[in-house]
Amino acid sequence: GTAAVTLTGTASGTYSSTVGLTIDGVTGEIDLVASTPGTYTVTFPFTDGNGCSGSTSTSVTIHPLSTATISYAGTPYCATGTAAVTLTGTAGGTYSSTAGLNFNGTAGEIDLATSTPGTYTVTYNFTDGNGCSGSTNTSVTINVLPSVTVSTDTTLCLPSAFNGLLSGSLGGSATQGEWTFTPNSPDITLSPTGFTNNPGGVTVTIASGFIGTIAFTLTSNDPNGCGAAASATSNVTILGDQAATTWTGAIDDNWHEPDNWTNCVPGPTTVTTIAATANNPRITAADADCFNIEVQNGAQVEITGSLQLNVYE
Repeated sequence: GTAAVTLTGTASGTYSSTVGLTIDGVTGEIDLVASTPGTYTVTFPFTDGNGCSGSTSTSVTIHPLSTATISYAGTPYCATGTAAVTLTGTAGGTYSSTAGLNFNGTAGEIDLATSTPGTYTVTYNFTDGNGCSGSTNTSVTINVLPSVTVSTDTTLCLPSAFNGLLSGSLGGSATQGEWTFTPNSPDITLSPTGFTNNPGGVTVTIASGFIGTIAFTLTSNDPNGCGAAASATSNVTILGDQAATTWTGAIDDNWHEPDNWTNCVPGPTTVTTIAATANNPRITAADADCFNIEVQNGAQVEITGSLQLNVYE
């Protein structure tokens, strides 16, 4: 900037000083930027209207500009933990940035976990002991962590082989995901195996006769190297013969449709009740089994061809 002189008294004169001070000889204004820091004597010789001459002087000091630099050495960061600033130069200033970046305005430490991923400019404003102010800034980037979602736990009645798609999706920085399952059983297969761009397009096949709970886990990749791959698990429980079940005919008249029963299709150990409904059960595709059966008033069971309903007691 500049510094203006305050003159009291005779105005007719010129200003001068030593080398290093850039001064306007007519107005006395000092160019602080172009001048060399230091202490100078400014002299003002003057002559009044009566031809009388005089001279006066004053001292002026220019301090060096206060300097500072800041940096966040780890940028780009992952959205976990904290990030400390490296400050060189004048201390005691304050840090600021735009909304979304959560940090300590005094220490400059960033809370990466609670900040919104993105790129920010951090500004450091400072004032030195001479009252000279300055400002510096730097850029910091926070990368989003990978994430995955899977369907909620499911219970299935599985009298025969099952073939269907696993329900899962990628989020955050994740670009691929891999399904795995436990327990490891030859009755369960996945296709394709390994990491895939579309985890919702992976087919699971469960062989007929498998009973139990399978934990299907979707694990993401970690493209930003955050060391924080995401994972989520969906449990699928395959039910065997149930103690009791009742016919509802909720879907159609197919005896072998699990959703037509309150508790899966009956098996050789299942106490079975045939309630009167709009859809009476029909056995048309394969033999059927049950343990003890009650056919309520208004209900009936239709068996086609040479098929059988085996009732165990």
